[in-house]
Amino acid sequence: MKLMNLKTLNYWLLFSVYLIATILIYTACKKQNNSIESNSFAETAKNWFENEIIQKEKNLLSAPFTTLPKDSCVRIFARMTKLSLLFDWNSATAYKQNGLQYMVVPVKQGLKPLRNQKFEAARAVIFFQDRLGEIHMNVVEILNLKEKRINMSISEIASISFENKYFGTNKPVGTLSASISFYNQEYRSEISFKTSEGTWLLSKSKFVNKKGSTTKRRIPSTMNQRTTCQTCTTWYTVGFWYDFQTGEIIDYEILDQWEECSDNSPPPAYGDGGGDSGIDYECLNNCLNTANDLSSGVQVVSETESFSVSSIDAVTKYKNPKWKILKNLTWSLYSQEHGVVKLVDIQTNKWQWESLTHGAISMQGFSTGGNITYTQGVGTPSFTPGTQNVLYAGMSLNFDVTYSPLCDCPGISNILAPYTVSYSSNAIWDAKP
Repeated sequence: MKLMNLKTLNYWLLFSVYLIATILIYTACKKQNNSIESNSFAETAKNWFENEIIQKEKNLLSAPFTTLPKDSCVRIFARMTKLSLLFDWNSATAYKQNGLQYMVVPVKQGLKPLRNQKFEAARAVIFFQDRLGEIHMNVVEILNLKEKRINMSISEIASISFENKYFGTNKPVGTLSASISFYNQEYRSEISFKTSEGTWLLSKSKFVNKKGSTTKRRIPSTMNQRTTCQTCTTWYTVGFWYDFQTGEIIDYEILDQWEECSDNSPPPAYGDGGGDSGIDYECLNNCLNTANDLSSGVQVVSETESFSVSSIDAVTKYKNPKWKILKNLTWSLYSQEHGVVKLVDIQTNKWQWESLTHGAISMQGFSTGGNITYTQGVGTPSFTPGTQNVLYAGMSLNFDVTYSPLCDCPGISNILAPYTVSYSSNAIWDAKP
């Protein structure tokens, strides 16, 4: 009996060891298979990118200028080779979703890669294999909405955004508020979206690269002190945001600017290299500067210009102050007030204010770069009519000024939206006429 119990115990011990070993081997094999599968897709994507994208780009750049001109946007913005140097393959993440296999490869750049430091920007490259086994590629660009920040990982943003795009879903993207643009393997715009506090929305925006002025510069040589000429072109990356229903441009922003000279080529810039024809970006930049100048030099002032005085009776007079309330280099705003003063002591020539009311605001001078309109304001006197012994009276004036920039550049005459600024000015006057 004891022998049987010992055999039974040994049997169960051996069975337990065999079962544990089987589980460990299965788990190890499963992990290995997953790792092999992931590594396999990464290698497949790398090989496809090298042969399909990089090699074709090299062939394109080796074409003679008679076939593809030197200044062609297609040639200048063949940038995949440069961009590939920033691929962070070590941080690449592979996914499988509803039969779709894809991989997100973040691009190693800081969140402030653009000259316009009001914006944060990031991008990633997505390789995906469809159900037929064919590999495709998207570049995704993320640009924060104004006054917001990119507040989650680039890979996570790219992954959720890609699945929303591919499957037509509306999965929230954390609490992100940003424009999200997709480009094809030729870095041409495909579709754009935006997120507002994470809510996924279809939108219409476009980020384009366009050249402005071209100049020749004289560059002294450090070797023989001879001077050579170098041709340089100013390039801009400009963001356009459209009304999704009407298609009208509702806002734009110059995001980046750089010089492309005869001995170099553009960086792996953000945005579509195809550009929008018919837009002069140098003119556009001047318009933006002019729009800012409309209000940048404005000062609130309190400068009394004159008094209009006339008699009502022997001891009562109208005393109407006119004072400057706002000024710029070429124009000023004035306010005309209506007051009544009374002589209350003839021997000391003592006068007091009986009433003071706000009249109208007017403008003198001229504005450059846009139109200026203004409200008539709300004036609050420092006393209530009928109050005795008011020897000095003040006026507090609140008013709004609307600046409407003008821009006569081809194709962009109506995209600089008017903006309104509120002001307050105060003045005080004695009662003596």
